[in-house]
Amino acid sequence: MKKMGEIYRDIIEVLGFNARSDYYLVCDPKTKEGYFESLLLSCVSDELKNCYDDFLKCSLFDGKENHKTIITKLHELASPEKPYDYNHENFNKIKEKLIALFPEC
Repeated sequence: MKKMGEIYRDIIEVLGFNARSDYYLVCDPKTKEGYFESLLLSCVSDELKNCYDDFLKCSLFDGKENHKTIITKLHELASPEKPYDYNHENFNKIKEKLIALFPEC
């Protein structure tokens, strides 16, 4: 079974995109799983992640749609002054790609 990155590369090749383009699959960079919130959550301390996990277990919210919303809101409440650390190394790859796509900015 092909991974999403391989599928995207195949589509780009088949469509013959010659313009400056790229893609980035947003997920936890260590596990290569998840979604945008997983990338954001990968940048917080293990202690805080454990608190979030404990809350989810206790609340019995188990659907993915609930999980994403709850994690986002918990993190906004837990760290209102700096909800996400975009200077964290886990954001380096996406920042590099954006700089390459928009060098004039």
